[in-house]
Amino acid sequence: MADETERVAVSDLEELIEQLPGVLRCQVVTNDWGGIEAVHVLSSLERSPKQTVRDIESALLARWHLRVDRKKISVAQVAAGRPQGGEAPRLRVAGWEVEHDAARGRVTATVLLAAAEGETVIRGEYRGAYIPSQQPLPMALAAVEALNRLPGGQAFALVELREVTVAGHPVFLAAVSHLGPNQQEELLIGTAVAGPDRAATAVRAVLDAVNRRLGRVAVQGAAAVAASRPPSPEDGEKEDE
Repeated sequence: MADETERVAVSDLEELIEQLPGVLRCQVVTNDWGGIEAVHVLSSLERSPKQTVRDIESALLARWHLRVDRKKISVAQVAAGRPQGGEAPRLRVAGWEVEHDAARGRVTATVLLAAAEGETVIRGEYRGAYIPSQQPLPMALAAVEALNRLPGGQAFALVELREVTVAGHPVFLAAVSHLGPNQQEELLIGTAVAGPDRAATAVRAVLDAVNRRLGRVAVQGAAAVAASRPPSPEDGEKEDE
């Protein structure tokens, strides 16, 4: 629990944190009595999330004697550019379908992912209760299940899926937790402007989060885990070029 010895303006906290190496943006959330509840940071790849968290802890302690629980600090990273030597493979939607069982109130969502280059297909599936107001959620969860089948010891979890309005347009925002082979957790943020199909937009937001950070994910040579053929256009397949 944070031990704030003095009340500090949020703007001052954010100004200090944004001066740290690699930090691009920062948002500090406080409670009614000024205690720090959350610190959300957007950073470059200059420093690892763990290093950024330590920088924030040290800066707040040195400047205002503030001790903040590191669990309250979340770091999302944005790649500054493409790796040299050619464009890195990016995941895209190769197909998807949703089946509703109205009698039982259940839904089954299936998402097929592939690299922008190559033909390896990875299949993710989600089964759960059908809630009309949360229709895009099963598709996003199915996409995350597909991501968890990637080789290399990666682990993903959907933390939050939210629809917001930006400049008068609906936009999906996906927060995805990523645990790499080194067991270091980081929060990835992705967005996608909503199209006619809100469920497909939710999947694009998830992939936007992952592709920003994992441009080097090697899906070439991964075992194809699709248990059945990709849904055909007649079955309702949607392409996301």
